Amino acid sequence: MNSICDYQTPGLCLLNDDSSQSHEVPQEEQDRNKRRIVSTLKGFKIEVSEISVCVGPVVTLYEVEPAPGLRVTRIARLKDDIAFYLGRGVRVVLQSGKRMIGIEMPNDEPCIVSMRSVLSDPGFDAVNYGLPVAIGRTISNEVCSFDLAAMPHLLVAGATGQGKSVCLHAIITSLLYRKRPDSTEYICCLGVKWMSRPVEAVTSCSRRRQADRQRVGRLGFLYPEKDESRI
Repeated sequence: MNSICDYQTPGLCLLNDDSSQSHEVPQEEQDRNKRRIVSTLKGFKIEVSEISVCVGPVVTLYEVEPAPGLRVTRIARLKDDIAFYLGRGVRVVLQSGKRMIGIEMPNDEPCIVSMRSVLSDPGFDAVNYGLPVAIGRTISNEVCSFDLAAMPHLLVAGATGQGKSVCLHAIITSLLYRKRPDSTEYICCLGVKWMSRPVEAVTSCSRRRQADRQRVGRLGFLYPEKDESRI
């Protein structure tokens, strides 16, 4: 960059605004899931005292308090069977420090968690990390962030369509919005060669094509058939 002193981080206006989406789960759906939980646990002779709900954008947590006198350890031994009978995508977890079990159930209509809402969240602004990265929201709708600098290695794995590319895009976007080009650099290792470039905010199609052509030129030994006119 010609004048790094004048560098400004990209504006959030470059990202899609999905703030109009509601992260609420209809009360009818909550009541239906509560009845399913009570009925399923009753089949295992587990009586329920109370159920509280913590709504997330994709998954909702139902905190189940068993009836007095019932040991939580007994429920822990049955958690896999309980999850099986409640249906696909359900997870049963023990609540640390609480006399409750947590049952995570997917919402009928999951909401999109946009990068704009995550990066603009005060919770992410408050973190003081060397390489701050935000990858989404937790089940309690709080920003899920971590310090990439504290990780000597990071493996992103999963089946097709599970969000590996989305995770990588979130990492890169987080760094673009929080770090300057003179303080951060990314290095791509392909085979025995390395490609290194400063992190720059590409805000126009022409600059994007120019940057891509430079990268293709460096990787020409790997992709000799690459047609640059299609970039």
